[in-house]
Amino acid sequence: MHRGNDITRVVFNLLSICAFSELNLEGNQLCNSGACLIAEGIEFNRSLASLNLGLNFIGCEHEHSLPDAVDLRVQLLNCSTAESAGAVMDSVFGPICNDREVEVKYAEGNHAVAVRPSSPGERALQALMNSFNECTSLKRVDMNGNLIGDRGAKIIQDSLPDCPNVYFLNISPAISKERFSAIAELCKLHKPKEEKKKSTKVGDSIVLFMCVRRG
Repeated sequence: MHRGNDITRVVFNLLSICAFSELNLEGNQLCNSGACLIAEGIEFNRSLASLNLGLNFIGCEHEHSLPDAVDLRVQLLNCSTAESAGAVMDSVFGPICNDREVEVKYAEGNHAVAVRPSSPGERALQALMNSFNECTSLKRVDMNGNLIGDRGAKIIQDSLPDCPNVYFLNISPAISKERFSAIAELCKLHKPKEEKKKSTKVGDSIVLFMCVRRG
């Protein structure tokens, strides 16, 4: 089994049942599938304050870009089955969409709206951002050195307003200057004006560091 899968399942269980404030998973080859499972665990956690997912091959920077088809309306007058509708979608998006989620919403008169299929990297980033919203204790996230790219950064930018608890976010530098500035500004708005310092009793939380050394 892939080492990233091994550690992902362990971390998922820990996130679901344990209370700790910091989790460092840097360099564990989690990839997009592992990030999705980690996101599920984060949703149930209410103590995590700092998360490091750096250098884990998460994102969609090297995935083929597909056309934005949210407003694309496909006439399916001759499509009576899902298979024939899929053939139409293939003609629009190309065969690369075979391993992606393609949704066709039927309406009256066999008209349909073709919804832009999401790639594994896009789904992983969206899952993580959704989990950051659920985990209200999370404040700091480090995702530096991944494969986020500008498309992935847009997902982060669009989702960040729903994560007012996150005020520190470090992502891959391979994004546009405008996108970087927008994300930085959102984080700035989320940061408390005065971070109150309080002592934490021993046992209230633990720091969990999990990293598999290469070699």
